[in-house]
Amino acid sequence: MLNRHHRRVIERREKLTHKIEPQACVLWVPEARGFLAAFTREGFTVTDSPHFAQHFCEEHAPSAALTMRDLFGVRAAIRPVYTH
Repeated sequence: MLNRHHRRVIERREKLTHKIEPQACVLWVPEARGFLAAFTREGFTVTDSPHFAQHFCEEHAPSAALTMRDLFGVRAAIRPVYTH
């Protein structure tokens, strides 16, 4: 059981740290020379602009890249995208 001092130290640490917004990401498909716009089991489409591509949270982008490799045999690189 934590005593009062330890609880206050933990509370101060939690207050000092700030939350970082998750980074939006897109998948770059080098073989197709484009950003992933959409994909299904049958195929995928790409676009020239990262703004029109499908955006992923940085936590889900690695899973989507692995799914692309498993389904289609193409590698996909994760790239950050900056939205306003």
